[in-house]
Amino acid sequence: MNYLTLIKTFDDIGLFYTTIGNRDDYKFIDGLIRVRSRIMYHNRNLNDVFFDSKFEQHAKKMLTDPLNANDSHEVVSDNLTKIDAELVAMMQAIRTQFDVFAQIINSELFANPIDPFIVDFKNIKKQVPDTGLCASIENIISDQNFIYLDDFVNSNKHVDLPSINGFGWSKDMEYLIEGFNVSEFKRKIRERRSSSTATTYTVNPKELLDLMVILPMWANDQLKQLSACLKLEQVKKLDSLGEWNEVIL
Repeated sequence: MNYLTLIKTFDDIGLFYTTIGNRDDYKFIDGLIRVRSRIMYHNRNLNDVFFDSKFEQHAKKMLTDPLNANDSHEVVSDNLTKIDAELVAMMQAIRTQFDVFAQIINSELFANPIDPFIVDFKNIKKQVPDTGLCASIENIISDQNFIYLDDFVNSNKHVDLPSINGFGWSKDMEYLIEGFNVSEFKRKIRERRSSSTATTYTVNPKELLDLMVILPMWANDQLKQLSACLKLEQVKKLDSLGEWNEVIL
């Protein structure tokens, strides 16, 4: 009979099991915990800037008294730069956590893991048996939130930098801060079979508040679901290997 010593590690998304015999497994769990800390860090900074009352005051002055708003222009411009930087960093971290989760699946479930340098969330599904975990991965990949997130991150890295736009710059006495969105952006994806053919995909504008509030909540819910599905598959694997012990860190 095989005896395995297991480590339980807790995160806000659930419980993972990993064998103590392969420390490479644990590094991916540690990586997921750290990248989720980055998400919270950038989201907190983003909220601090976006909801700063001085930001609203200066934005209002730009609308109501533009001829005497030089200082306000500078403040608003500086805040928009901070928002842009924190948003891109947060979006990158949210997208990265899915790829790190794919590394955990690869190292935890497969008898012969594939090369970690070619593992990502979208291709790991091909390796996962037709289980609840596979269905969960497929649901996430086909979700419009993930599609937007994936396109946003790839556009920032390779093609086009989506900009933050405000409505009502010179009308209606509205605060600029009440109408920000991330502009439409495009990506050209070449078909593998025909490298000469390029298809342009246009991604519609999205409200900045949706990305700050709703998207992180959605991603967190998906990670919880993935964790629950992975745990079931890990337990099946352990049951097939024999008796096992637990160590709680």
